[in-house]
Amino acid sequence: MLNVGITIWNQQLLNDFLRELEAGPQLFEQVVLISPFVNLSATSRIATRIRHLSVSLLRRRVTLEIVSDLTRARVMSFVNYQADEPHCPSFLTLYPKLHSKCGYAVARNGAHIAFAGSANLTDAALSKNKELVIAVKTTPSLPETQKVFNQIKQQADEILAESVGPGHITAKRKCY
Repeated sequence: MLNVGITIWNQQLLNDFLRELEAGPQLFEQVVLISPFVNLSATSRIATRIRHLSVSLLRRRVTLEIVSDLTRARVMSFVNYQADEPHCPSFLTLYPKLHSKCGYAVARNGAHIAFAGSANLTDAALSKNKELVIAVKTTPSLPETQKVFNQIKQQADEILAESVGPGHITAKRKCY
């Protein structure tokens, strides 16, 4: 699990972030994950984790958003995922020319967590690639952690606000 404060390490921090969500989904009210490469194929370990995590979060009425790059491949991947998971509302969105890798979770108790770094949401990024990730876990007694969290959240929210669902891509937006 993540310690309170700011930590810089490798992709293990992203795994810790996901484990924190998996261990206590009821503790959160909003989760946002942003990555240009999100592997949702049926054989992917990260896709399995995302499927289980999304069901767990959505059952507890946690707002979940996953944003990836607006490319033809990602549109098809997201559309196929949604076809396989019809019980899940649409929480997958796309953003043109996305390169950011970040995310955050707003906790009901104020111990929010966020990350930013080089790791995509792929099996390779979470297991064998050399990645650099910074993670922050806030606490009211450490205002500097809240400041860093807010900066990551603000950047992620700007991307989220301009992203579109794969079923709502207009002809004005180029997919590739």
